[in-house]
Formats: sequence, structure tokens, C-alpha cells
Amino acid sequence: MSDQSPRMICIDDDPLALDQLRFALDEIRLPIRCDYFGSPAKALSAHRANPADLVLSDLRLGATTGLKLIAEMRNYSPNGIYMLISGQADLESALAAMNYGDVYRFYTKPAERENLEAGLCDALSELNARRLRSVSLTTLGAVEQMTIGVAAIGVDGALIFANGAAKCIFEESGFFDMRGGATTVRSVQADETRQFQEFLRKCAANPGDLQERCMFRFTAPDKPTPVIFSLSFSASGGPQDQPFFNALVLDPARRSLPKASEIAAALNLTPSEARIVHGLAEGDNMEEAANRAGISISTARSYLKTVFSKTGVSRQAELVRLTLLACA
Repeated sequence: MSDQSPRMICIDDDPLALDQLRFALDEIRLPIRCDYFGSPAKALSAHRANPADLVLSDLRLGATTGLKLIAEMRNYSPNGIYMLISGQADLESALAAMNYGDVYRFYTKPAERENLEAGLCDALSELNARRLRSVSLTTLGAVEQMTIGVAAIGVDGALIFANGAAKCIFEESGFFDMRGGATTVRSVQADETRQFQEFLRKCAANPGDLQERCMFRFTAPDKPTPVIFSLSFSASGGPQDQPFFNALVLDPARRSLPKASEIAAALNLTPSEARIVHGLAEGDNMEEAANRAGISISTARSYLKTVFSKTGVSRQAELVRLTLLACA
């Protein structure tokens, strides 16, 4: 198991119960490194020195409780996943803890291997999703420092914002007509500009229909590879609270896209899953990505469903955005 695998701390002051938990977790084949503690104080000390990704604690811990311990641990790992285990008699207390203590899962003793495995699979997916969501565009200053082109585009094609990398693509790539300080995204080909504007209107009118694709390719007669817009629709939040699109602006000729191996490492994917994501990041639709990977479209869809579960996203455009940000 890799040292980069998620780490989990398990705490129970009952040695027999801790051994039972260890036995159950040993039977589960998941990429998790587990450390076991019978002392809440030692567990907190270890967590303080090296914050764990996941914590599973007994509810009753002598003079303290698992809920209090989790509250202290959260100071050192606010984005961690925290879970409780308890005897059946403590069910009411444990459910209250979940309601008021932001506890991800609750297990009753003795925890069944199948229940633990299902919950931990969900926890790993949620953990990965939280990590990816933390790569957020929180300030314009941070966006300006990114080497990936980032833009905000109105439903009518108006250019609301573009960071430095996106401006370079708009002004220097040869794909866009941005003369005279243009405030609308226009292709050098008039027909393509009309197609792009119609594409934006359709995306805004039917955002729920964009599971398969929310990308647009800009072409130029003398350019071998297209510039790709990976778009995500926001119903509000733009100027005057108007709907707009977040866009990653990708020019393969100016910036190499991440390799499948880099995507696999960044998103904790298998090589086969990463190849499908790589194809989508290149601007392929599902059929093209499947053909590129040498697999059937049904197999590709199955891989994509698993990737969605692992990353916590539900759309291909969101997946491409997270991929590029995670590999930036």
C-alpha cells in the first residue's frame, strides 16, 4: 500500500472491541492505512502531529466522548472524515451526535465487515471530492496566477472576465477575433461565432441535458489542433445576478495537457479510468474517448460512472475542470 494512501485513526478504550475492529478492517481490501489507539489522548496527540484523513471513534471513551474528541481533532483536519461506532444502547446518543456534530457515519457494535466496507468506500469518495473542491477559484488574484486559461462568459457570449492565461489565448492564438478591445468572444470564422452563441443559448436553456458534453471547439484553417472551451453553467452570481458560464480555455498547442498517468495519480483513478478522463480532457466526446482507449462505449460509460463516484462530480465538464485544476 502506498504511503500516499489515506490514513485512518481508530479509537476505542475497550481492547477487545478495538481488536474486533482491527480484524474487520484487515479483511477489507481498501487503500487505507490504519492506526489503532486505546487512549483518546494518544490518538489526539498522533492526529495533532500528523492529521489523519479519516477517524473512526467509539462514542464512549471513559472520561470523554468520541464527539468531544472529534471536535478537538477537527481543529487539525477540518476537511477530514469523522465517524462514530457505539453499542446499540447508545443509538439515540449517536444519532444526536450525527445531527449536531457533523459525523459522517455511525456504526453499531460489532460492526459488520460489509457495512464498514460500504461506508468506507463512500468516505473515500467524499474525501476525494472534498480535496478537489478545495482547489477553488476563491480570489481573482489566485486565478490570475494560474497557468490554465480561466474565463467567465455570459449567455450571449460576452466576455465578463479572463485571467492572464486566457487573455493570451484570446489575443495571440490566432483562433479569435478580439480586435479593438472586443468584449464578446468571437471566432475568426463568422459561422463558428454564430455556432458558439447558439451553443451557449442551448446550454443555458437545458443545463440538465449536458451530462454528455459541455465543450466547444474553436478551429482555425491553419491550426492543426482546436482551442477547447470546457464550460460549467451557473444560474446566478454574475453581474446583476445574471446567469453565466465558467470556462476553462485550453490550447493544446500552448500548454500540454496532463498525461493519463498524472490524472490517475491526482484523482486516485485506475489507468483505464484515467485514459477515459484523459480523452475527455482532450475534448473528445464519450465515443471518441472510448475509441482512443480501445474499449467499447458501454465499458467507457461504466468507467466514467466509477470516476464520478470517486471524484464527487456528476458531469463531464465538471470532471474535466477538476482534472485540469488538480493537475495544474
